[in-house]
Amino acid sequence: MADSKFITWEKDGFLGILSLNNPPENYLVIPDFVEIQQLKEWLSDDIRALTGRQAFVKEAPINLVYVSDYAKFEKGTEEDKLVYSAADTGFISQNVYLYCASEGLATVVRVGMDKPALAKTMKLRPEQKIILAQSVGYPRKK
Repeated sequence: MADSKFITWEKDGFLGILSLNNPPENYLVIPDFVEIQQLKEWLSDDIRALTGRQAFVKEAPINLVYVSDYAKFEKGTEEDKLVYSAADTGFISQNVYLYCASEGLATVVRVGMDKPALAKTMKLRPEQKIILAQSVGYPRKK
């Protein structure tokens, strides 16, 4: 891919994608951790089910969790930080949508999750805020 803000890898025929924009930080939630380039394992547990309320999230090959680190903002109100984080996350998730569409993959963005439980499980600091999650996988066969 031409955009240097993304890294990609392939495992078992599945192409993975991760945006490296910061903020927000991105956490990749997959069943078998793939160690590549700049990624490092954050947790060894499979926490995909915590990334959304729909049944498919625990089966999705990849769940991206977009986290904004408010400590990295030099100034601005809490509302400003939320607006900037949401806008940046929207841009990133749209890039993932476009990439998935170009490669025949399925993706969906979700905000419906137990954010406090997920943040605790991910061992996030209080100033790290979960903005949304995004599943990536293969389209459902008809």
